[in-house]
Amino acid sequence: MTIVRIKRLSSSIPLPRYESEGAAAFDLAAASDTTIPPGHVVLVPTGLVIEVPRGMFLGIFARSSTPLKRGLMVANGVGIVDPDYCGPADEVKIAVLNFTANPVHLKAGDRIAQGVFLPATRVGWEEVDVVRTESRGGASVSCERACDGRNRTKRRGRLWVPEDDGFRGEPAERQNRARSDETCGVPEDSPAARAERSEGGTETRNRARSGESR
Repeated sequence: MTIVRIKRLSSSIPLPRYESEGAAAFDLAAASDTTIPPGHVVLVPTGLVIEVPRGMFLGIFARSSTPLKRGLMVANGVGIVDPDYCGPADEVKIAVLNFTANPVHLKAGDRIAQGVFLPATRVGWEEVDVVRTESRGGASVSCERACDGRNRTKRRGRLWVPEDDGFRGEPAERQNRARSDETCGVPEDSPAARAERSEGGTETRNRARSGESR
């Protein structure tokens, strides 16, 4: 077990602890009563100064209940505490965003985030003229197909669809069965859909569509 040095800025603040034997993260709580106005970001103090071990960083994540029960989210996605952020006044604070229309009131001791110590690999850079000969494309994600006008993207076996669509986040196989009468907005028995199934290419599909228009 790694031992981490920690300083409490008040003796009334409990040390962070893992809530179960298998918990990967320890909870972080507000050190004082705090109000977050609607639509605002506020730094919530924890009353803790934590000396992160070298070669690691402390990641601060929202607890699963924080957005559901409190209407708060960690404003910067994931907070990062570096090993050299451990001076006398370097208190760990949690940036939270109130995304509701009402003020959110926190009391001292309310658990709003969780911390995980993770390895931080430092790298050097080698500048080159060519990284690889072929570009994968996409917006840094594994996008296989995007359907114009439907905002529907097939991504590595899952089909991500707009929030108002009841099929959001289900496995692609189940959605494909449920959508047996359509292929990204094109009827399955159309020449375009048959051409795509047989040859799997966008160009083939476009040729089939042009044949339909004639």
